[in-house]
Parts: sequence; C-alpha cells; structure tokens
Amino acid sequence: MLIYHGSEDDTVPFAHIEAYARAIPDAVLCSLPGRDHQLDNDLADVAKDIRSLAV
Repeated sequence: MLIYHGSEDDTVPFAHIEAYARAIPDAVLCSLPGRDHQLDNDLADVAKDIRSLAV
C-alpha cells in the first residue's frame, strides 16, 4: 500500500503520517513536500509510482 501525504495539508495534520505507519506497518509512506490536501492537484508522482509497480 502506498500512502501519500502533503506536508502542507491543512485538512489532515502531517503528523498523522506517523499514525499511518503504526497502523499499517507494511505501507510505503510518501511525503510530498509543499503539497496540500489535494496534492496541489498534481498526481504525477502517484502515477509514476503506480506505473513502476506494473508488471
């Protein structure tokens, strides 16, 4: 599981990423510096990561 969180998210505090790590130990946490709750409407990093998982 990939979890993305923008560091400038004003809806869900960035510190919650630590709770995600505890709750889902095998998850890959991807912090996106400077991005907001909607990841600045730019899912290029997410798409790139998903494509890299395709077999």
